[in-house]
Amino acid sequence: MCKKTILQAHKGVDSEYPENTMSAFEAAVLQGYSFIELDPNYTSDNKIVVLHDRTINRTARNNDGTTVEQEINISDITYDKALEFDFGVTFSPRFKGEKLPLLEQVLSMAKENNIKIKLDNKIESFSQNATENLYGLIKEYEDIIGITSANPAMIEFYAEKFPKSELHY
Repeated sequence: MCKKTILQAHKGVDSEYPENTMSAFEAAVLQGYSFIELDPNYTSDNKIVVLHDRTINRTARNNDGTTVEQEINISDITYDKALEFDFGVTFSPRFKGEKLPLLEQVLSMAKENNIKIKLDNKIESFSQNATENLYGLIKEYEDIIGITSANPAMIEFYAEKFPKSELHY
């Protein structure tokens, strides 16, 4: 029996690069992964970004490398404000200057490089406006997107709304 192996880069290649960054996603392409699993999130201006946590504090630093002292929810700041933080230096000084990517940047890169994107099920808790923006992106890149859900009703909904997307239960 022949089995197909599907390699999935969790948060990009997060063992060697800062998680959920363009560096980690580009490494996944270079290392031959089939899927990049990532964590969409959204800012107060409903930009769809890639960030695992509700806050920026674990993975971001001020541009001078110092710790962000005040807890900052990503959904409470604009994307322009998020760009004021460094998302690479926490992992290693060699990644200083890494910025928070927009999901659309990642999807564009993935399409150009023939790699699929797997969206974490946290998208089911998005605000209505962020959900609308996300669904627009999914529709545009539907053929390279897998959507994860543990909710059978959501799987059925996604199957109808995004028939070209893979569904992961």
